[in-house]
Amino acid sequence: MDDGQALVAFIGAASCLAVVAVVAWLVWRRRHLGAGPGTFDCYYRHAHDARPQHWSQGIAQYRGDALWWYPLLSFTLQPRFRWLRLGIDGASRRWPSTAERGVLYEGQQVLRVRNRAEGDICDLAMSPSAVNGLLAWIEAAPPGEGQYGHTRAPGGGLPPPPSR
Repeated sequence: MDDGQALVAFIGAASCLAVVAVVAWLVWRRRHLGAGPGTFDCYYRHAHDARPQHWSQGIAQYRGDALWWYPLLSFTLQPRFRWLRLGIDGASRRWPSTAERGVLYEGQQVLRVRNRAEGDICDLAMSPSAVNGLLAWIEAAPPGEGQYGHTRAPGGGLPPPPSR
């Protein structure tokens, strides 16, 4: 084997090792973030960007009086977004539109929330049980704080999901 072939073999082996390391890190990160208590799968989209393909898949986790959101495909262990429980305002839920149903998991609901401190509005898509848990967590603010009753839909909830 001459020097050129050895160099190509080395570069090939190093490239394979780098790909394996990246995949291993992403798998470990997903398991690490998803293993903690109070975690659930959650899509995120800024409310001003209503294009269905702009949903980002991630993991949400309750951390004390804050909800942290981590993108699924990222190398950092830091959350991209944090919402304080008392800073979440005007949470309302709906079923995904026909276009959104092609992007999101089947049966998910969309929860629109506003960050009072920054005024940002975003959509979070998650399972119905995760939506109920998040709404209960928001309303479970300490006595005298928060806005009780702002998350209840007329009639006690959503109508049945639209058929495909």
